[in-house]
Amino acid sequence: MEGGPTTKPAVTLRAARERALAGDYAEAVRIYEELAARPALALSAAIARSDVDFQVGDYLKGIERLQSVREKGEASADWHAALAALYAAVGKRNEAIWHNRQSLIQNDRHLRARFQLGQLYETHGEFVGAISTYLPFEKIMTGPELPTSAEELTYLGQGFLRYSTLTKHKDMVQRTQHVLTEVYQEAFEFVDAAYWPARLAAGELLLTKHNLREARTDFEGVLAQNPKAAEASVGLGWVALEDWEFDAAEKHAAAALAANPASVSARLLLGATRMTERRYQEAAAVAEEALQTNPNSIEALSLLAAARLRAGDKTGSRQAVERVEKICPKSAILHFTLGTWLSAGRQFTGAEEHFKKAIEFAPYWVEPRTALGQLYMETGEEHLARQALEESFALDSFDTHTHNVLGLLDNLDHFARLETKNFIIKYDAAHDAAFAPYLAETLEAFHPEICENFGMTPEKRTIIEVFPDHLGFSVRITGRPFIATVGACCGRVIAMQAPRGGPPFGPFNWATVLRHEFTHTVTLAATENRIPHWMTEGLAVHEEPLAQSWRAKQMLNDAVQEDRLFTLESIDWGFMRPKRPGDRSLAYAQSEWMMQFAIERFGYGVVPKLLTAFREGKDQPTAFKDVLGISTEQFNSDFRNWAKKQAAEWKLHHTPQEETKDVQALVDENPDDPALLARLAMAQLREGEGEAARQTASRALELNKDEMRALEVLASQPIRQLLGAKDKDDRRECAHRAEPYLRRLLKLDPKHPPATLYMGIVKQALGDYQKAIEVFTDYQRRYPDDPDGYRYLAGLYFVQERRGDALKQLEQLGRLSEGEAPVFRQIAAIYAEEGQSEAAARWYRRAIEVDPYDAIAHARLGELLMGLKDYAGARREFEVLTGLKPDEVEGFEGLRRAFEGLGDSKKAEEMAGKIRALRGEGPVSEGRE
Repeated sequence: MEGGPTTKPAVTLRAARERALAGDYAEAVRIYEELAARPALALSAAIARSDVDFQVGDYLKGIERLQSVREKGEASADWHAALAALYAAVGKRNEAIWHNRQSLIQNDRHLRARFQLGQLYETHGEFVGAISTYLPFEKIMTGPELPTSAEELTYLGQGFLRYSTLTKHKDMVQRTQHVLTEVYQEAFEFVDAAYWPARLAAGELLLTKHNLREARTDFEGVLAQNPKAAEASVGLGWVALEDWEFDAAEKHAAAALAANPASVSARLLLGATRMTERRYQEAAAVAEEALQTNPNSIEALSLLAAARLRAGDKTGSRQAVERVEKICPKSAILHFTLGTWLSAGRQFTGAEEHFKKAIEFAPYWVEPRTALGQLYMETGEEHLARQALEESFALDSFDTHTHNVLGLLDNLDHFARLETKNFIIKYDAAHDAAFAPYLAETLEAFHPEICENFGMTPEKRTIIEVFPDHLGFSVRITGRPFIATVGACCGRVIAMQAPRGGPPFGPFNWATVLRHEFTHTVTLAATENRIPHWMTEGLAVHEEPLAQSWRAKQMLNDAVQEDRLFTLESIDWGFMRPKRPGDRSLAYAQSEWMMQFAIERFGYGVVPKLLTAFREGKDQPTAFKDVLGISTEQFNSDFRNWAKKQAAEWKLHHTPQEETKDVQALVDENPDDPALLARLAMAQLREGEGEAARQTASRALELNKDEMRALEVLASQPIRQLLGAKDKDDRRECAHRAEPYLRRLLKLDPKHPPATLYMGIVKQALGDYQKAIEVFTDYQRRYPDDPDGYRYLAGLYFVQERRGDALKQLEQLGRLSEGEAPVFRQIAAIYAEEGQSEAAARWYRRAIEVDPYDAIAHARLGELLMGLKDYAGARREFEVLTGLKPDEVEGFEGLRRAFEGLGDSKKAEEMAGKIRALRGEGPVSEGRE
């Protein structure tokens, strides 16, 4: 026979099941339809096909298909269970319960029907019925004979865990681990490798325990077997959302909806993403979409109630609540959802009430207790947090989040406390005792100023918690081991990583961080936590000593030139869901810029008025209309025009930021266009493709020797190498390579900013110091906010031994910088050498604001204060020094002299005794003569 023999696919229930499990639903349906035409297989085919209908969301037609074989199906436990699942998916609870019961009447050990019935009872608050329904799972799991199919094993594991949870079994950890390894893993690894629902169950269980890494592995494993497994995509979406990866969460939700357009769980994920982004109207719309599939979904109605409440629609929210209460008068799901999103909006009083209701209605449920504990952490009531979290942990110690936060509380219990008039400072005495006095002094110094600026003094003392490492700080804020910042405000509580300059963020000005975070505390208190996110950030940055840095100006200028300033409606996305690498930094800078514009145009008085409007519950459009007299749309327009004028006055250099792939597409169409090639070279350079950038720029110059972007690319590469080179000859060689390109650039544009700066660097490397000074001076005159001009000039003046001129440059550099402790120490040392003790002391304090663990700075500041007869200040410095160097004499000697200056002879003699002991001259004795 021509072409050889062919093999026709088997038309069997097994073959169809294999195709369905692999996600080839079309082929599975084709086989099922062919089988359905055979009277002997019609019922089995219809039941099996209903699983496909369930996976793709064809619930109503699935019900019709099963009803078409009702005559035979009524005697089948499988038929009733399959029909019950589809009825439950569309919210027909009574029908679903009836069919599950019928299934159990015909087969009391039908595990699918039993688990489905228990879920219906549980979701609707009928816990007695749920426990009695789940009880057989306990008996089977602890009995002599387990099911042999992967499907039944999976339902057994699920039902067994629900029974254990509802009865608050004392061995939850062991039971959870047993189900994960001995039931689910056994099912999908040894019993039936194709049965991915067992692995899905494992992933969903791990997700509820916040074990994200292992949950992700299981969900990805499911999708490797069946790319159309919608629930696995939903699981990955929840993993992503818990890590604040919004794009990934949305992508996974879209994948789930592509596989199952009717998926309620995918829309709940998407709704939670919208809520996290504060897009409440969109979240409500997503909830409404879910309700089109299942109008009685308690989860979707609860999401709708929360979305409407956060959007300010109290009436609409109440209507959604009433719909839930008709279905389930005591819904823990409803109150947990409302509590979650009120807590996310820092509406802690309302959130606390709802979490307590959820606990009352579902005392077995861990999540509300954990959430309540986290809420108390944010309000600084750590004794209540421990109580809630320990209750949660007693119910389920397998939960990673609860374990992390309880471990943190154990550490906090051992923290030392330093109480001042307005603050409670908690710190690790073993590591940060030297830092605490500086915290206290700095906090109390700026407290009255910030409170006066916003017309609000917090009723309770603000709690400051300093963590010796990033891990503890991150767990304090998020319950997870990493957060991309060094300080955070939860309202009354401010947490901060100790400023040791270590990874992952390096040195930072802790005084500025605290001022920023305390501004949040005050503005949140002033508005009862209703201030828009961008505004509290804008005001916090506005309160910083160096609100608009050189880097901020460059970012703002680029955004203006490229027409990508945020609007009032989009700026919060810059913080929560940045689309570009620099969007979050831009959002901080622009928030402050918008407040600067508002204050400049309307006067500072609008700030407290806006805070009052938000405190009264007004939304942003209403507040702007009432206080500023303009709409938010008009504000956006007016701000944009003002920003353009501001940027124009700065006259900063701008090179459009383009992506290589976009410019490459243009070059492919016009390969000999030198301007396009130069743009491509610049994009390649920015994306780290150095050699490709060099080749592309060289090609552009072959076509046009005056292509400025190409010249800039070719000059910047040797400059970067020069700045990193240690050897003098290497630096000179780099300078020689860069110089021709720079000369050409400056001939074309004598005021080209990067070329001017680079030329100064080249002249310095080549030893032409006078020319370098001329170049840097010219650059500094045009760009007085760029720290680099002062940095390079200071170095050149030191080489020429012009210390006075160098000091002037360093002081300007110090005023433009916040985190450069070496610069501050250098300035202080020069002033000290010149006998200007007050100025030297001031700069040493600046250095300590960056590095409070610098023993040398404390010692020198202490000596300066002694000379200024500020004995109390000197005492503080020497006390810090003894904490940093407890085995050395220097600090105790300084304390001895400070106490003498204060007239405290007893303390002075006590220090003398410590000195003698350290020198081995005898033991320390109290009151020794």
